[in-house]
Amino acid sequence: MTKIRKKAVGNFTGLKNDLLAGIDKKLKRFATKDDLKRFATKDDLKRFATKEDLKRFATKEDLKRFATKSDLWQLEERIDGLEEKISRLPTKNEFYTSMDKLMGEIETMRQENIISTDMKRQVNEHEERLETVEEKLEIRTLAA
Repeated sequence: MTKIRKKAVGNFTGLKNDLLAGIDKKLKRFATKDDLKRFATKDDLKRFATKEDLKRFATKEDLKRFATKSDLWQLEERIDGLEEKISRLPTKNEFYTSMDKLMGEIETMRQENIISTDMKRQVNEHEERLETVEEKLEIRTLAA
C-alpha cells in the first residue's frame, strides 16, 4: 500500500471509531428493556384519569368566575380601609369600661324613676285626702 492509501485508511478507521464511540454514547442515553420494565405497566395506565374523569374538573368558563389580580388588589385596598376604621374602635377593655359606666347610669335612672313614681303616688294620695278634708270642713280651695 502506498503511503497516501495507508493514511486514508488510517483516517477512515479513526473516523469510523469516533463515529462508533459517539453512537455508543448516544445509545446509552436511551432506555433499555430493563428500564422500560420498571416504567408504567398496562395496569398502571388503567389508573390514569380518563376524559370522563377530567370533565369533573374546572373548565375555562369555571375559571372565569375566579378573582383576577385586579379584583384581589381592590379587595386588598378595601381591607386596608377597614383596618384603618377598625383601629379607631375601642379596645375590649375600653368598651367594657364604658359599658359598665353606662349600665351604672341606667341603674341609677331606674332607681330614681322608682322613687319618683312612689313620690307621685304619695302626692296623689295626699291630694285625695286633702280634698276629702276640705269637703268635710267646707273649705274653699284657691285653685277652684
